Amino acid sequence: MAETSAKADGTIIADQTLHVIYVYRKLAEPVVKKGSVDVKYIDRATGQEIPGGELAAVVTDAEAGTSYNTAKKDFTGYTFAGLDEKSAAASGKVEADTTLHVIYTYDKLPDPVVEKGSVDVIYVDEHGNVLPGGDLTVVKDNVPVGESYSTTQKDFAGYTFVRMGTGSATVNGKVTPGTQHVIYVYSKNLDPVPEIKRGTVTVVYVDEQGNPLPGGDETVVKDNVPVGEGYTTTQREFSGYTFTRLGEGSADPTGTVVQGKLRVVYVYRQTPTPELPPQPEQPLAPAPKVMNYRRSAPVPPRMRTQARPIQRAQDKATLPQTGDSETSVLTALGMVSLGLAGFAVTGLKKRF
Repeated sequence: MAETSAKADGTIIADQTLHVIYVYRKLAEPVVKKGSVDVKYIDRATGQEIPGGELAAVVTDAEAGTSYNTAKKDFTGYTFAGLDEKSAAASGKVEADTTLHVIYTYDKLPDPVVEKGSVDVIYVDEHGNVLPGGDLTVVKDNVPVGESYSTTQKDFAGYTFVRMGTGSATVNGKVTPGTQHVIYVYSKNLDPVPEIKRGTVTVVYVDEQGNPLPGGDETVVKDNVPVGEGYTTTQREFSGYTFTRLGEGSADPTGTVVQGKLRVVYVYRQTPTPELPPQPEQPLAPAPKVMNYRRSAPVPPRMRTQARPIQRAQDKATLPQTGDSETSVLTALGMVSLGLAGFAVTGLKKRF
């Protein structure tokens, strides 16, 4: 109580105001203790923070005694190993004037064994020989199993695709462990059989009007034989005809066959028959007069001498070498007839 204060309890005094005075002392303000908490996630082997597990505050400047909580997290490729030996409790209370560190540790998992494989492609004939430009080609080289791949059927001059090779992988698919071989098999195209060009040759013998001569009808010399084969024809003789030339457009008498048809045409002209001049009428010689002699009379010398020139004329008679052959022949015949008549007369005279 204050020194001047009346008693807290007493008797009122008349005509006086008593003052009861209570005296207070101000109390000092209490000191509040504070603290903080943080958390981090580390690789136990290296002490390095795991990506995504970096240091993070849980509570900051919280009053001592305040509760806190942390939680374990999952990280790909890591497995939880436990709290670090220096770590604060995963859950607890804030401590005054300090920062608690909650440290989660993890062990890194070994890298998973990734199976890998390769794919190649090759183009061969039916005997397994590699086609030109179809050499072995790598499509996928040591890639993870399951990765997709694709190949293409190619074109090769002179070859036709027939099938996939025995044991070939599929044209398109996914990589498997090891090496897959895609094998395209082609057959060689057969060489086309060259067409043999052929031709025919005939020969005909005709007159100047184009009419076949008797026995000279068109004849086949070469019938549908390969082009280039040789042929020969012959100029023939025909009675009453003379060869003059080859026909217009005629093939050569001798040559080689060409594609199509060749026609050798021999043309002949008819040989004219010589016309004989008309024969003059010869007067009939008078019949010799027969004398009725009983005995033979000797032939007069004159008559004997007359017969000789006739005989000589007969012996000397020859065919002329000029164009007047018919006239000469008639003259010779006439002389022979006169000679015979002279002999006949002589014989009759001897007889009678």
